[in-house]
Amino acid sequence: MTTLRLPLALRSSRRRVIVVLTTLVFLVGYILLVNHEEHAMEAYYADLKENNVELYLDKILQAQGFRTYLEEYLEAHDYTRPTSVAPPFLVGRWEMFDESMRVDDEFVPDSCSNALQIEDGRIKTLGVSPSQEAVHYTMVEDRVTAHREGLSPLTITVIGYGSHLHHIEVTDPALGSTHYGYMCR
Repeated sequence: MTTLRLPLALRSSRRRVIVVLTTLVFLVGYILLVNHEEHAMEAYYADLKENNVELYLDKILQAQGFRTYLEEYLEAHDYTRPTSVAPPFLVGRWEMFDESMRVDDEFVPDSCSNALQIEDGRIKTLGVSPSQEAVHYTMVEDRVTAHREGLSPLTITVIGYGSHLHHIEVTDPALGSTHYGYMCR
């Protein structure tokens, strides 16, 4: 009588079975741990979103970048109807240039003499012919519209890279021109 023998690859020693089972147990445990951590993080962000919107937005900006921050900001703040409150990432003085510049996130203009100052309820132009105009803001995606009384609205496009607002592009449809603004600090 001949005995049937399994090929070497199919034969298992007790040690091999233990190693395989241990690896499977650790793998299943790891998957369960990752799943638990993911649900805990989702619950944390949901709680922040409900109870502390500004901290939530700050965490989103750092973790997921400026694009996601803008989406979440618009979800948390209603800019579908005109409001005098400027989006906080736009508030400040922006030096205006005729062309876009290839600069890093730490760029600060040498002077801010030809600046656009964005504030709640108004926009000021500084420089050769300074002016001040009352405005109301609306926003869709990365475009803020500054509605001016008696004038065509300004379109301000927000350009962000990573977790930083890099610059703005300001278009005055009446003049048909676009200027590029870099934050004065």
